[in-house]
Amino acid sequence: MMENNFYDDWLSAARKADAERAAATIHARGRELRWMSTPQDARVAMVAGPQVGFRTMGGCVLIGEIASGWKTGRHSHGEESICILDGEGYSLIGGKKYSWQSGDCLQVYSEVPHQHFNNGPKPARYLQAMLAPLEAFMGILNYVQEAEAGPISDEERAQHSTLAEGDAGAVYSGEVHMEEVGAVSRSPVEDPYERTKKIHEAGRAYLAGRVILRKQDTQWKPTRQAGMRCALISHERGFSYRGVNFSLINEVPPHWHTGRHIHAEAMIYVLEGKGYSIIDGKRYDWEAGDLLHVQGPHTDHQHFNTEAVPVRYMRIGFTIRDLYPNYDKKEQVSTSGKIG
Repeated sequence: MMENNFYDDWLSAARKADAERAAATIHARGRELRWMSTPQDARVAMVAGPQVGFRTMGGCVLIGEIASGWKTGRHSHGEESICILDGEGYSLIGGKKYSWQSGDCLQVYSEVPHQHFNNGPKPARYLQAMLAPLEAFMGILNYVQEAEAGPISDEERAQHSTLAEGDAGAVYSGEVHMEEVGAVSRSPVEDPYERTKKIHEAGRAYLAGRVILRKQDTQWKPTRQAGMRCALISHERGFSYRGVNFSLINEVPPHWHTGRHIHAEAMIYVLEGKGYSIIDGKRYDWEAGDLLHVQGPHTDHQHFNTEAVPVRYMRIGFTIRDLYPNYDKKEQVSTSGKIG
């Protein structure tokens, strides 16, 4: 049998990746999602990921729906970022209770058991971003299902009503910042045993990161890229995420366009409004509930609000791109302004 020429494979890898990106899905329409039932979610759909035609760097995005009076399953897995799109309820994350409503964000750290409960009067929807495809490729994907979705029992209602709230959201109660986590894991140590201890310390610091950001505690600021911007899950706010986060919301005024820029992979989820985007020279018309994939490594894109009301879209970041600083050649081509 002829041996595989690995070096030829490496030489052709960039061309192969370009071809895969060209053939992949970039735009997911919220109206066309394929809903299904799993042990974790009675109703869930994959918005973006390899299983629905996206060529990602290992990330995926799902949307789950919890009926009024229902709960999700309880499970643990790799890191996950969550944004509550509709409804109200609470989550049990690592044994602590976090009440939430529409617009709040949660960060679930790796291997931490969690479960979501809808005690509101209408269905709750939540967007989830994670790195399950990358973890599967690496051989470390480990989903552990502890309980399945179903109605909230009277016993659970009674038990959970007495639980104290976790992180209040307005003021981070811990003292761990991502810079400290990185410093612990990177500090030079000659003794392998001491280095192992420091790695374990970094792991504990990671798990001590902030969990919830409430919509009421966010702030809007002007930005050259869109009009107004609201930062969400960030290291500066006390979150210690490593791989994925809902990083910000941009607001584009009526009949306005964003700046045109180039950067590595990100995803954009449209929260409000209608418009279109030009991504690497192609036009994609979108509305609230749609998702757009900025594939990278150097994707040229710009967004346009054609309506008389503001557009809001949320950026989903996958930080694996940050491991390769030469890969992400960011470039601002133009700033935002009125559509001419």
